[in-house]
Amino acid sequence: MKSYLSRLIWLGCLSVCLPLVLAGIVYYNTSMKREIAHIQTNNQDSLGIVQRFIDDAMFGVVEELSKSALEPFIYESFLPLEDTRRVNNNISILKEVSALLNRSKFMKNVYYFNSNSKLILSSAQGNVHESYFKYRDDLQVIGGIRKSTYWKYLPASQKDGYISLIMTLPTTSPNPQGALVAQVEVEKINEYLSTILPLTRNESIFVLNKSGQVLFQSNDQSRSDKRVIDPVVQTIAASQQLSNNASMTDDSGNEYFYSFRKSSLGMTYVSVIPRDEMVKDLRWILWATIAAVAIFLAMGIFLTIYNSRRVYHPIGELVDYGKKLSKDKVGAHREETSYIRECLDYFNHQLQVSNKWIAQSEPSLIEKFMQQLLEGDYMSSQLLQEGCREFGIQADRTYIVLLVRIEDFGKTGRFQPKDKPLLIYALTNVMNELLASSSQKGYVIHDFRGYGVAVLSFDSAALPDFVICATRTYAEKVQSALYTYLNIRASMGIGRSYPHIADIALSYREAQVALQTRLLKESESILQIDDNTEKQPFPKYPHAIETIITEALIDGDAARFEQGVRDFNRCVQKTESYYFVYQSYHVLLAALVSSAEKKCGTALGILEYDLFDQLRTYQTSEEICLWFIDVVMPLYMKVMRENNNSLGKTAVKEVCKYIADNLDKDISLTECAAMFDINASYLSRIFKKETNESFHTYLSNCKLNEAARLLVDSDETISQIAAMIGYSHRTFNRVFQRLYGTSPSDYRKVHR
Repeated sequence: MKSYLSRLIWLGCLSVCLPLVLAGIVYYNTSMKREIAHIQTNNQDSLGIVQRFIDDAMFGVVEELSKSALEPFIYESFLPLEDTRRVNNNISILKEVSALLNRSKFMKNVYYFNSNSKLILSSAQGNVHESYFKYRDDLQVIGGIRKSTYWKYLPASQKDGYISLIMTLPTTSPNPQGALVAQVEVEKINEYLSTILPLTRNESIFVLNKSGQVLFQSNDQSRSDKRVIDPVVQTIAASQQLSNNASMTDDSGNEYFYSFRKSSLGMTYVSVIPRDEMVKDLRWILWATIAAVAIFLAMGIFLTIYNSRRVYHPIGELVDYGKKLSKDKVGAHREETSYIRECLDYFNHQLQVSNKWIAQSEPSLIEKFMQQLLEGDYMSSQLLQEGCREFGIQADRTYIVLLVRIEDFGKTGRFQPKDKPLLIYALTNVMNELLASSSQKGYVIHDFRGYGVAVLSFDSAALPDFVICATRTYAEKVQSALYTYLNIRASMGIGRSYPHIADIALSYREAQVALQTRLLKESESILQIDDNTEKQPFPKYPHAIETIITEALIDGDAARFEQGVRDFNRCVQKTESYYFVYQSYHVLLAALVSSAEKKCGTALGILEYDLFDQLRTYQTSEEICLWFIDVVMPLYMKVMRENNNSLGKTAVKEVCKYIADNLDKDISLTECAAMFDINASYLSRIFKKETNESFHTYLSNCKLNEAARLLVDSDETISQIAAMIGYSHRTFNRVFQRLYGTSPSDYRKVHR
């Protein structure tokens, strides 16, 4: 069973040998020609590439820095501001200098300096005092600069390998009061210059500014004699030409060729290479190429065999280990991969059996027992006593139930519905840890609603006030820990205490009732059943305010709508009845949906957004008010706009055009709806109305009609045509047969 290893070695050797031999031949021929005939031309091309790169890089840095310098908060930073506004302004500047690093890959650090207030805001150090600023020695140099924008090597920045772009601030003032400084890593530019060099390593590329100062260079300047570079720079400075190739001779008689280009930004790009390197005998290239190819071939074959054996080793180990674990329960195969696949299928089956067994043991028996107690499932005291004895629970202690509900779930965007099991797990863990670290005894479980439940146990002689006080203390610890460590807000309900475990179902239901009053008491997050006050006997629904809200919504008057919702909230809150308040909001929502039906002829457009389910997720009156204002009214206006028939027809035409232009793509209804900013269900209805076909039928027919045309007018294979309309070969044959009643190949034969 080693066929896979043999094929691996043969393929590896072929993959190494063929590219190396071909590369050696190509390298020898191209190197001989390029070295002699095109070095000077390549120098100019290299300089052109360097020029575009450097000009774009430096212009990009200048452009980004200029945009930031023109921001209003940059200008306001030099004006007298209040403390709060000054802090906000500084935060905006700090965010801006940090954002600059993401907009340019060349900027490594950006800092803002205000010479009046000595304020320094750095992307690396934040708001830092001048005495602790890493580049404080540069600030004196910056203070003496009067040019609005200037590239310069500053003392401290140059030590770290940075060239600095200084832009004085404010940009419109002739007297600078500060500066915005971007530090560009010189080494990154120099590395790029080195990648542009031709074959010889003795070539040097320099980038000069208007003053003849060297800003960037491809390698260490010591490799090119300064006696050569200085005369070249002087000659170029005196030349009026924008680009040229020339030569010069140093004091020792050594000749050098150089090329230069001048850009519109005032930069000069120079390439220098010794003559000896250009005229050196090139016959060594042949022998060097042959030797290199032979060495690499030997190394490649050796490494291929060695690595193939190492790669195969885990496969062999898997095969042997599979034989050991399966104990001949998996049949032998000639191919290793087939045998491993059979083993994995066998082990996967065993894993499923194990998982099924584990799932059957969840939840734990004691948690299941407590959940049944909370639901009041134990009607027989004998069964209850047997359960308590089995799990070591004292039935005659004082018990009280604490119910914990996570707030803002699904509205802040931090957690998704799929995260609910994870949140419940985290909640119960926190409650268990705090219970274990306290003096109270009890049990922590979760109910079917996803609430955390703590059943706390106290000595039978404990006073009720002490029980309530200890329970509230524990609740406050849980609430604080959830917010501090997980940033989760929670509300809690506490039932009454009872002297026997059989009564915890009553305490559980009382905790639920207490938690419902969160809707009425927004300022309180820990509530207990005894806090509830008497409700008004006959509350009245505010029909007049409902009418005002509905009319404001129909008229599109946002201010009147918001005031109406606020008045509605105050009116229903006076009843102090959870059920009346909760149902009143549902009645109001139903009235708004009814108004949408009267205006559009149907309420389907607004009901598709599942507003009643959204309303049930909110726990306080303030949250519900904001939901009506920020969600319901904008949604109502959007549905009204979508009802416009002309908009629908235009959208259908654009979708049809998009389908015709993108037949090779996998187009979906949701994608098209998002593209034209309309609801997917609404698009589906108007598409069917305008084309008398469903979206998917129309899309399939367009693809197949295009395929039929290509079968007749082109010589493309059937597989190629299938790919051109976004189908696999197999799927294309099936859907084509279904529409045209014949296969693609037969269709081509008949119609060509």
